[in-house]
Amino acid sequence: NAANTKSASWSQRTKGQAQSGALDTISKSFLLRRLQKDVLKSLLPPRQEYLLFCKPSNLQCKIYHDLTKGNRIMTEPLVTLTNL
Repeated sequence: NAANTKSASWSQRTKGQAQSGALDTISKSFLLRRLQKDVLKSLLPPRQEYLLFCKPSNLQCKIYHDLTKGNRIMTEPLVTLTNL
């Protein structure tokens, strides 16, 4: 659409705005606007959260401690964590 280009003339922009307004008028009767929270409330059961504790392995504990203490021995911590 020429009206959307940076170099569009005043008449092209005016025509584009008019066409956009006409499209909005036609499509408003077909579109149903609802908020996401309203849709989720009507379609999904209430959310339930569970907190489970899983004891980390010895290797996971070592990696965690190395990362949190700023130990520079691990040059690629993400690679190490991925390889677990």
